[in-house]
Amino acid sequence: MRKNGFLDVFKIAQGNLAQNGSPIKGASLGSLTPLFALIPSSQNTLIAQGQAAALANFLDTTPLTTGTRGGLIKLAGLPATFFRFNPQVLNLNVIGNNSHSTYDALKLNVTRRFTAGLFLQGNYTLAKDFTNYVPNQSVQWAYRDNANPHLDKALSPYNALHTVIANWLYELPLSARVKGS
Repeated sequence: MRKNGFLDVFKIAQGNLAQNGSPIKGASLGSLTPLFALIPSSQNTLIAQGQAAALANFLDTTPLTTGTRGGLIKLAGLPATFFRFNPQVLNLNVIGNNSHSTYDALKLNVTRRFTAGLFLQGNYTLAKDFTNYVPNQSVQWAYRDNANPHLDKALSPYNALHTVIANWLYELPLSARVKGS
């Protein structure tokens, strides 16, 4: 809808409807005037409420006037693919691993061996994890914007901002007795 100009013309038609009571009276709709001229007045509510996608779906699926699904688009002189890449398919699910994650971190390690049998080790991690994947999302997951799925990128639910791990080992002086027994 963005690339074919429909959304821009829809906004003009919305202004025309508010000012003149008709989406085609007023400012020019350009090459989409024939398409908007075919829209029945019963659909003016969609225009008034700003429901561009619902109107596009109506135009793409209604058999009104022509008797064939999407016939208004052809009748307006536009290609059958004006709204969909595959107009013969009503719903198409593409299954794949489309998620994307980024992980940035700083890790500091400290290791110290003392002579008296004491060993210390520790690390600190400062991390930030972003993803557009939501756990338990279904195959039907819809992005807010299919053209820009990165709009859904947010802090991961698995993000661990600060992590501190420490361990120590102390060798007991019992080993000298064990050797001597």
